[in-house]
Amino acid sequence: MLGKRGALMLFLRGLPHDLTRKELKAFVQSALKSSDYRSFAFKATVCSCTILRITDQSKDTVEHHGLVEVQPAKAAMQAIEELNGKELKGVPIEARRYHPRTPLRDR
Repeated sequence: MLGKRGALMLFLRGLPHDLTRKELKAFVQSALKSSDYRSFAFKATVCSCTILRITDQSKDTVEHHGLVEVQPAKAAMQAIEELNGKELKGVPIEARRYHPRTPLRDR
């Protein structure tokens, strides 16, 4: 999903339970710095960062996922490649492009 100013939202699945927003932002920024993205017009940045806590009441479990907005979109796509499968606090992270779900487009 393209956000404001050509930014792209990343969905990071399976975050550690004790992760903070600051740590998540630093994790994504490290991937932006290590990628070989070059642009004269933009510097790759993390615009926003949110940690979602999802509770499954039937199984009595809690999952943590992250939504991170990265600008520009090209840098975000390279960050997905860099972050997918990478470990954060010993937990492998699944990174992909965020697609909003609606009642018409739900599983």
